Amino acid sequence: QLRLLLPGASIFLDVDDLDDIGELENYIDQTSVMLFFLSCGYFRSKNVLRELKASVQLRKPVVLVHEFDEAHGGAALGQLRAECGDDEIYAFTFGKGRYPIPWHRIHELQLVSLKLIAGHLVNASARLVAQGKVQLHSKETEEKEEEKEEEEEERRASRMTRGSSATEVKQPGLAIADDLYISGEIASKH
Repeated sequence: QLRLLLPGASIFLDVDDLDDIGELENYIDQTSVMLFFLSCGYFRSKNVLRELKASVQLRKPVVLVHEFDEAHGGAALGQLRAECGDDEIYAFTFGKGRYPIPWHRIHELQLVSLKLIAGHLVNASARLVAQGKVQLHSKETEEKEEEKEEEEEERRASRMTRGSSATEVKQPGLAIADDLYISGEIASKH
């Protein structure tokens, strides 16, 4: 449903898309913004704790969603806070300025939840752009970017023939829409 609000978004859902649980931290490293769906027993899961610890260490932007409906595995926010035993994870999850988005089951209210989630994802992505951690592109500048890449490739090839070398490190990004996305090819030279 979130893809309807963010057409073209690249959304990774661990329960559906994770091929190798041993690579969990690598997937998190490659993710621009983390979304955590808080429910009853959430903080008792070994893999959830791995996700949270990796997110803390990597200082990932986070969007929190709270399932409060007990019929759907939800719990009161106070109960979830009590279940979180790790001080660092607690501060990261429930610290100052963190307000989980309530997940509503009534269709009209669920749309409000989805719009709030989409807004938080876009805002977190915008902060990454402002910090220079990712680059924002549009289809209108795509051609110019391709030209720049070709020119850079020619310069790199020229340097290589003179005996110097360059290594590119690329990080994936977050697609926001067909004509607006956070670049998945952010290159830096080392």
